[in-house]
Amino acid sequence: EFNRILQWNHPHLVRWVDYREVDGHLVVIEEYQEGESLFHRLSKSPVTRTQAEIFSRQILETLDFLHQQGVRAGALTPEKIVLRTREDLMLTHFDVLGQLVLPEKLDVEKRQLTFNEAVYLSPEMIQKQKVDQLSDLYIAGVIIHQLFTGEPPYNQGTTKTVLTDHVASPVPSMKIENTALNELVRRLLDKIPENRPQSAEEVLDLLAASLDDEDGGI
Repeated sequence: EFNRILQWNHPHLVRWVDYREVDGHLVVIEEYQEGESLFHRLSKSPVTRTQAEIFSRQILETLDFLHQQGVRAGALTPEKIVLRTREDLMLTHFDVLGQLVLPEKLDVEKRQLTFNEAVYLSPEMIQKQKVDQLSDLYIAGVIIHQLFTGEPPYNQGTTKTVLTDHVASPVPSMKIENTALNELVRRLLDKIPENRPQSAEEVLDLLAASLDDEDGGI
């Protein structure tokens, strides 16, 4: 399995150079990526509308590739996305071992989870339910929401508040004129995985359609 990953070559996914087992733990050597993280970029100012569209497509294209390989991104956050240029990004993390991002016993009061980590979790991660590619699509929805509005959907209050919002609060409107894009993100952020689009490929098609509608396309 790991040797197969060494052969992967996707324009927006970090490449493994080598791997080895050290004291029972997998150590991966990745190709060095120069650039600032998407988290750092967004902390300074919102990206442009064009960048939001391009980055959204690139994230979804990379998720589609991973899912076709039977792998999910897992704990995907803007800190794990590197901007190589103004319009080119690289995902630097994927969950090849299929491990949950959360510890077996999550205790928010003891701060085992940071606020920024909580912002980019799916409801099923928080509730320790089945985590699959639909969880990746939820987190993609969080990041797409932030790309187009400057803010993630749930980022107010404490870490515990954010976790509760992911699980129980209504999806906030993006407050943009593009109703099709707003509806797409609302579906991605549905609390019930089965109600979301079922593949990254489907989301890519819906994203393209929503942007075409806005531009006066067919």
